[in-house]
Amino acid sequence: MAQEAIAAGVARFVLVSGIGADRYSSSPYIRSRGRGEVMVQQAFPSATIVRPGAMLGPGDALFATLAELARLLPVLPLIGGGTRLQPVFVEDVAKAITNILSDPGTVGQTYELAGPRVYTLRELVNMTLQLMGKRRLLVAVPFAVAEIQARLFEFLPNPPLTTGQVDLLKVDNVASKTLPGFQDLKIRPKTVEEVLPTYIGPVH
Repeated sequence: MAQEAIAAGVARFVLVSGIGADRYSSSPYIRSRGRGEVMVQQAFPSATIVRPGAMLGPGDALFATLAELARLLPVLPLIGGGTRLQPVFVEDVAKAITNILSDPGTVGQTYELAGPRVYTLRELVNMTLQLMGKRRLLVAVPFAVAEIQARLFEFLPNPPLTTGQVDLLKVDNVASKTLPGFQDLKIRPKTVEEVLPTYIGPVH
């Protein structure tokens, strides 16, 4: 896409990557993100890269999936319960990209777009259950077992768990604080507590 954009004379290119993207990572998923960034920078040197944290919003892969599992299962598997995440509202990410495209000073920059608070995955699961008015037993699942389950799930049209998601849960997904972010784009990102109740609610 970056090569075609250059050929078409496109003025600006924004790549949506992810926090922690690293072309030298041992994780194929995280490594592919890092390699993607390098390839875009080589093809479109003035490209701007945004690295959002786990995004939340209606139909997201994190909270919406948790809520669906909580509706269906009496026991919830917990993979990497101590892993720390910094979820970010998808509309805040969209606003950041809009601001980037209207500001020539963002050309060639890389931005980390993380929410204002850090949570453990266990805290986020409990928050989801509380909003739903549900009580569920949480059972810790080792990463090795989760990887096997994810490989089987990936045969399904809409898998509830993928190997890429398991890879992401092996390391903390929080901002490094070494790159510019929302503050530099004049945006106050919303917290999970502000956004989650707008689409996750009590189950009657």
